[in-house]
Formats: sequence, C-alpha cells, structure tokens
Amino acid sequence: MGRKWTLFNPETDEKLVGQFEAEDLTEDLSNTFAEKWALNREHAITQFVHGNTDLLTFTGRFFQKNDTDRGPTQKLMLLKRWKSRDRKLRRPSILSFWVGDAHVILDWCVIEAISPITYDRPTSYGGMRGTTFSITLRQWWPYDVELGVATGETRYHNAKQQDYYEMLAYREYGKALWGDTIRQRHPTQSELEIGDVVKLPSSEAMRGTRVKPQSIALLDKHKTDSPQWTLWNEVLARLDRPRRSHVVLE
Repeated sequence: MGRKWTLFNPETDEKLVGQFEAEDLTEDLSNTFAEKWALNREHAITQFVHGNTDLLTFTGRFFQKNDTDRGPTQKLMLLKRWKSRDRKLRRPSILSFWVGDAHVILDWCVIEAISPITYDRPTSYGGMRGTTFSITLRQWWPYDVELGVATGETRYHNAKQQDYYEMLAYREYGKALWGDTIRQRHPTQSELEIGDVVKLPSSEAMRGTRVKPQSIALLDKHKTDSPQWTLWNEVLARLDRPRRSHVVLE
C-alpha cells in the first residue's frame, strides 16, 4: 500500500484505497477535566471527568486517469454511502482506517463529515475529472457494561404525548409487534406518560425476538365452578354430545 490511506468496511468486506497520500493528516486526542477550588488553596484541584472521542481529519483526492475511468465517481459515492444511515443497520457504517503500515490507525470509526468537497472542471464528455475533499473520522466505541449501559441498549427515548410502545417499535424497528417486548422490559411503565424514559435496544439485540401471547382467549370467559357450568355439563352428558363446540367458517 506504500503511503496511501485505506478505509475498510468489515460489515460488507468493502475496501477503499486512496489514489494519493492523505494530506494534512491530523489527530485530535483529548480528555475533559473539571477544576475545584478550596479556601486558602493556591492551586485548583483537578478532577478527571471523562475521555473524549478521538477525531482524525485529512484531505484526500480522487482523479480520473482517462476518459473511461469511472473510479473517482464510484469511490466518492462509496464514501457518501458509508457516511449515510444504512436502512438495515439503522446507523452509518462502522469502518477501520489506517495509513501506510498502520502507524496511524483507527480500529473502529465512523465518518462524521465529508466537507468541503471541491470538484474539478468536468471532462469533455461531462464526467467528473477529479475531486478534492476533507473528511473527519470519529472513533467508535461499542457500549460496555462497565460504562453502566446494558448490553444491547442503544437509545433512550423520552415519551411524548400519545406515544405508546407499538408505535415506538414500528418507528425504531419497523415491527409494531415488538412493542409488547419493550413493554415487558418496563414493568413499572405499562402505559407511557409524558417524560417517561424508554430504553430501546439495538436492532441486533431485538433480532430473533418472538412475541409471546400474555393470555389465552376466552380462558376465563366462564367460571368452571359455577352452578350454570355444572348444569351445562349434565345436559351435554345426558344428550351424549361433546363438550367442545366447533365453528365452521364459510
């Protein structure tokens, strides 16, 4: 690969290798601290609050080698697709990035921005001759139990007026029946009120979920220990008729 940059999508096994070197390659690594002051203390008490997400930016370029070369257009479209939300995954693609021998690397990252994109003058046939773009990659950290987030929980929704579980499940997963599963995970919130916080697991965590009925229809329609029930059984026995009715739909 030499000195070129590479983006790899492990979910689709697609790889994008830059035509030229990554220019103005910059990493942004930082933490957030808080300062507390005490009476008669010369220096502040510095406390670690949290780590910030690593950022990496660089400038890339695609250029058409000849009039039949469609490479620049296809590579730019691939970058735009990876930046956009995937319908099935319901999020942008998670990628791996490295330069050369991986002396600069992001094991897991997402494309935060591709801006600005500058286009060269079109070819004589009207095609894209070349383009220069700046791209920002943000480190992706999967949820961890140590962070106090349950495995598979990816989003928290604040209930609004007229929200109910089936509607939330349809919007989030495209499956309204999964609303009952979400309801069972919130035993103290069977009916949503404004301001209730609903944990919505990721699509991966919900995949394979089977909706189980919570009741059997007509199970408690009649009491089996009532005088009417006893009389009804005696009549059926006297008439030598079965105790189960059958309905035939035409």
